Amino acid sequence: KMTGMYQFPYGINLSASVTARDGYVVLPFEQVYRNNVGWSNIYGTELGKLGKFGDTRLPDLTVVNARLEKVFNLSETMTVALAVDAFNLLNANTALSQQARLTASTYGNTLRIANPRVLRFGVHFNF
Repeated sequence: KMTGMYQFPYGINLSASVTARDGYVVLPFEQVYRNNVGWSNIYGTELGKLGKFGDTRLPDLTVVNARLEKVFNLSETMTVALAVDAFNLLNANTALSQQARLTASTYGNTLRIANPRVLRFGVHFNF
């Protein structure tokens, strides 16, 4: 994770944060019913693939957030800032989870992706 801000002249500020991490581990499993125990998950390797825990992962995730603001001095003790924030600036639609039940008809399908790009406009009063 890395964050930073640069202050330009005339009260203009630009800040950004970058978060990068490995993709989540995919744990293929099957549900079985065991007498006197109930339903249990049995974890194993994906069919046709060998490897250790953590070898099968979703894609790496990189998210860039940024903020641009202009600060106006209204008096010695009052300021107002107009700002625009961009979340997931690169609009990465990276998979965050997928169907891991081995016998599911949707095995391997993406279940959840990163939130889409969002822009937020705001006004901040300081007094």
